[in-house]
Formats: sequence, structure tokens, C-alpha cells
Amino acid sequence: MTFKKDRSIRLGIDVGSTTVKAVLLNEKKEELFSTYIRHHANRKKRC
Repeated sequence: MTFKKDRSIRLGIDVGSTTVKAVLLNEKKEELFSTYIRHHANRKKRC
């Protein structure tokens, strides 16, 4: 993927308790890339 100089892009990242979501947008808010990944975190159980 190539980008022109002086163009803006935005990266959004959401890290939750079991998943990570990310999106990359251009200056027109068009989606360039997105991903959704389960990270299998070892969360502590509440007693």
C-alpha cells in the first residue's frame, strides 16, 4: 500500500477484553484496511 505525501490517514484501534479491532481511513473517511482479532487474554475470574 502506498500513500501520497501530505495526505492524512486515521488509525482507529479498539482493544477489548477478548478482541482487538483496527481500521485505517483516508481523508474522505473511506476504509483502507480493517481487522478483527481474538487475543485469548488470560482474564482473572472474580470470586
